[in-house]
Amino acid sequence: MRRYSHAQILRMPMLRPRAIKATLGALLLFATLVTAAGESFAGEQLIGTSCSGNENNVDYDTIGQCVSTTFQRVAPFLAGSVAIGTTSLTAGTVLDLGSNTSSMLLPIGSTGQEPSPATAGMIRWNSTTNHGEVFNGGAWAPFWKAPSAPAVTAPSGSGYFVISGTTWNGNLGGRIGADALCLTEIATTNTGWMGYSTANSNGQLIAAKVHAFICDTTVCNNLMPLTKYYFANATNGSAGGAFFVTDSSGDGPQNATNWSGSTLFDGNYNVWSGRANGSAGLTWSPSPTGTACTSWSVPAGTGYYGITNSANSARWDDTTANCTSLDNLICFVNP
Repeated sequence: MRRYSHAQILRMPMLRPRAIKATLGALLLFATLVTAAGESFAGEQLIGTSCSGNENNVDYDTIGQCVSTTFQRVAPFLAGSVAIGTTSLTAGTVLDLGSNTSSMLLPIGSTGQEPSPATAGMIRWNSTTNHGEVFNGGAWAPFWKAPSAPAVTAPSGSGYFVISGTTWNGNLGGRIGADALCLTEIATTNTGWMGYSTANSNGQLIAAKVHAFICDTTVCNNLMPLTKYYFANATNGSAGGAFFVTDSSGDGPQNATNWSGSTLFDGNYNVWSGRANGSAGLTWSPSPTGTACTSWSVPAGTGYYGITNSANSARWDDTTANCTSLDNLICFVNP
């Protein structure tokens, strides 16, 4: 039986430093061979023979490992392929990690610690971004890209933002009752407002599309996303014509335009709202203030209202009023 000392093994051509760096197989072999001083290795002839503990064996084309008291071939390495965790090498692979429940630990480093120069195909774990990344030949890039949110598509047609001619106290019959008041106000009682004919012919003046621009204590009636809404006055056919466009969440108006102008509501009105402020006074919130005449069900307590003679968040979130006050509603019509 042919046996080799550590010194003899480390003088083998494939174990010289330059060869060790040449392939992953040689590097793994080197790690296998760096064992306790005095340990002996044997060749291919020991595969299948009995062994004990962590005993290993090696010759020029085979690494053997003691598995269940028998030497088993771990990997052929001079062919340029390595198998770990399996006794057979899958054809066409240079590294076969077998099928088991273990894992492989990639080199770990932060952004800025990438190897340089880098070669296309190198992989590592970036501890700054907590992503695996690969060098694509020009830059280090994540293995994967988080899916982007689906695009929000604007509905066809336009909507309307109409100030009522009628006023009500804080008992609107709840948020749903306020919707019904708006439908009657702009589809039956008042039919001369700017945009009525178009909205009517388009079939927009129905309960499913007409809502009051209010929030109760928990839920808001919100506009549609990415939609153009035209201003109008239910009792003034010459008022209105200006418009705003909602954002991808259905919030607006994203401007500092005073709502009392002639191309908007053409007047100073207090409007029941219950709606909180959004961003920098230019956008309303899709959330309620929580103060809304007991969800617009009783003429007692207080409720938030807005004022049209304003160019900031006071347009929908000015202050509270006694629920016995008589205020207008803004009624919106979806496309």
